Amino acid sequence: MTQTNQIKLRKQTIAAGVSMMALAMASAATAAEPNADVGYTLEEIVVTAQKREERLQDTPISITAFTGAALAEKSVFNLQAIAQFTPNVEINNGRADGGGSSFNAYIRGIGQQDFLFPTEPGVGLYVDGVYLARTSGGTLALSDIARIEVLRGPQGTLYGKNTVGGAINIYSLQPDANGPVTGAIEGTTGRFNRSDVKAHVMFPIIDGVLAAKISGAALHRNGFGERVQDGRDLGNENKQVGRFELRWTPSSAWDISLRGDFQRQKQNGPVGSIINRFASDVVLPDLEVDGNGQAIAGAFKPCNVSAGSFDPGLSTCGLVFNPGGLPNGMGLQGLTFDDIYNKFVVPNINSQLGLPAGSRYDGRWVTGDPTISNGTSPSLDNNRVWGLSLTAAWSPSDEITIKSISAYRELSSQSPRDGDHTPYPVVYTANDIHQSQFSQELQLGGSSMNDRLKWLVGGFYMREHAYDDNTVNMMSGIYSYYPLGLTFNYLPYNEIWIDTWAVFGQGTYELTDRLSLTVGGRYSKDKKKYYQDHLLSEVPGTGTGGLENYVGPRTLKDSWGSFTPKVALDFKATDDVLLYASYAKGFKGGGWSPRPTQQNDSDLSYDPEILNTFEVGTKTAWFDNRMTFNVAGFYSIYKDVQVTTVDSGSNGSLLLLTRNVGEARLYGLEAELVARPMQGLDLNMAVGYLHSEWHKLNIVDANLKLSNKLVDSPKWTLNMGAQYRLPISENFGSLVLRGDASFRSLTWKDPFNVTRAPASRPGDKITERRMAQDAYWLVNTRLSWTNPSDNWEVALFVTNLLDKRYFTSMLPVDNFGYDEAYVGRPREWGLSASYKF
Repeated sequence: MTQTNQIKLRKQTIAAGVSMMALAMASAATAAEPNADVGYTLEEIVVTAQKREERLQDTPISITAFTGAALAEKSVFNLQAIAQFTPNVEINNGRADGGGSSFNAYIRGIGQQDFLFPTEPGVGLYVDGVYLARTSGGTLALSDIARIEVLRGPQGTLYGKNTVGGAINIYSLQPDANGPVTGAIEGTTGRFNRSDVKAHVMFPIIDGVLAAKISGAALHRNGFGERVQDGRDLGNENKQVGRFELRWTPSSAWDISLRGDFQRQKQNGPVGSIINRFASDVVLPDLEVDGNGQAIAGAFKPCNVSAGSFDPGLSTCGLVFNPGGLPNGMGLQGLTFDDIYNKFVVPNINSQLGLPAGSRYDGRWVTGDPTISNGTSPSLDNNRVWGLSLTAAWSPSDEITIKSISAYRELSSQSPRDGDHTPYPVVYTANDIHQSQFSQELQLGGSSMNDRLKWLVGGFYMREHAYDDNTVNMMSGIYSYYPLGLTFNYLPYNEIWIDTWAVFGQGTYELTDRLSLTVGGRYSKDKKKYYQDHLLSEVPGTGTGGLENYVGPRTLKDSWGSFTPKVALDFKATDDVLLYASYAKGFKGGGWSPRPTQQNDSDLSYDPEILNTFEVGTKTAWFDNRMTFNVAGFYSIYKDVQVTTVDSGSNGSLLLLTRNVGEARLYGLEAELVARPMQGLDLNMAVGYLHSEWHKLNIVDANLKLSNKLVDSPKWTLNMGAQYRLPISENFGSLVLRGDASFRSLTWKDPFNVTRAPASRPGDKITERRMAQDAYWLVNTRLSWTNPSDNWEVALFVTNLLDKRYFTSMLPVDNFGYDEAYVGRPREWGLSASYKF
């Protein structure tokens, strides 16, 4: 897309948004009457963003909240889809590392790409008050949801570490011992042989004392991508979810809930392929055909991959191979690596792979369709997550509540992938992650001074243990054709123990009937122990540093602490207008680079990230609460930003180091409008603007420049929707038609903003902005029928109506001369039927 077209599209997008806002305000004004029926007003949304119940419109934080019903109306079936309806929020899965279930969330440009510990997320994810420490397995299926709250900006005071970008709170439905038996069942069919079943039931066991909830879901659909070499589909869904809750309320002072949840998925990997292919003097396996029809050595040689891809100045091709003690009959003594390559590898590689002589690892594997892959190595996305929690609240008086949240969770995840997407087994990785965590939070909160002071103090502790048994198989498709069948495997094993504790407090005091001051602070301490044992299985006997990389075994220990305060002032100008200004600080934990390839641990550790954010905003209600319009503006100073960089080690090895590369500045705004201008018609619109730039850099890296934009930080995000309920008759019920559209401007998918290939030649298939997703729209529609009692519903829906193809993640692999990308879901239709009782 040209720059002129981008500017035109941006102007059209902004104009469309402004026009819709103006239309909504005008419509609401026209429809409003002094004695309007209260049934026409918007429903109040109650949130607990500040650990107490309050109206969304009275909470001085930039929040987007969704009820369970609203999620269904918007055809939101999983957690990542809520980003389409939330300004300045990006949620992706299907990364090139971590399988398709790694939860990669960015709020206001702050998050984390890497799934592997000790790297910490930048956005906190909470389910019923319990913190989920790892991003792996975080793409939760949404079932029996009461509401979801997305909090933008650092939440370091009440939520703690790793909420620098913000926090996402998920709350499930709760049973009521004083209520009747209630529940719902829903079945869905659709494109790609979709078959989903969801059900939940809530019922009293002892009237007024004990109630229970049981829920479950089974989700299945075939993949929308294909591996042509073996016919396996990619991007399928095969997931089972179960939850239960026992709620005990022996008196009005006690409320105790025991919850359990389980999620299991066994799926093929996400849809990905090569999107660019370019020449690399070192690593292009260019097997040309000689006069006898045999492949001959081109630019690519395995001896160069072993060392040259780590450091272009290092090559072992002229070194003599010394097998040491092998029988003379092997014919290897005295041969150089390039001799072995030409004598043994070139004549055999194509026949061993079942390819015609002269087949090359080059641009021919760029299919032109990123949903088509030529990969053959295993690609899976399996995980199992379960947890138990006990939440107990005791209110000895109307002014004080004591609350305890105890939780234990376990995660196991297996995500092997074919990283080169060709028939050659060139790059294959497999992560086997196991993690467990125990957390305990205590809260003491209440009100004092005739309810003018609302306060909360508490403590938090969490112990986490995790390990990753990893395999990185590089160039086995080449090395395995040596006479001895030798391979090149990197076998890193990482294990970590983390103890986190914190004390916190926050109070809001009403200076006047309309002016309130909030002051809070939290001190957090991380204590980490990290064990590394990285082995290298190589072609033996060379004695070269480039082939003998290893790390450990070694144990690293460190601790980090941080104080994260908050100060806010809010003013109720009228009963319908809230103005506020705030300052908040957040931090993301420090650690060590998870993928070092040399013994020296200098520059291995990195410090926590620190974010200081200043925010001003207003929340307003108009026309007898038929319309709300909320705006927030922010300015953030982002220090010690953690970025994974690529460097060359002292022994010639490739170094992937996570570093505190510098300081960034981010500023922008969010504006959200919801209106009900007439009976049956609902309108919503939201726009986000985000400017991200580097302020200073602490390292020298030719690929990281001050002009670079941050990852997953589109300048503009926009969503708009309209829903109309048309009553048919008293006996037939109603039809509901809904349409939603969301927009993302150009988004960089890597911190280096890679723009072009390092080399090019005729036949290369490259794009100018290699690691950027161009601006795009997504459109969803839904038509539903409900019966007069509103307990039966049949709905026909289409997501990604325009069948827009877009990338959720992209990865430059310069050392092997290609770019890898993973694709968002295409157009899908579905038909669902549900019954509520």
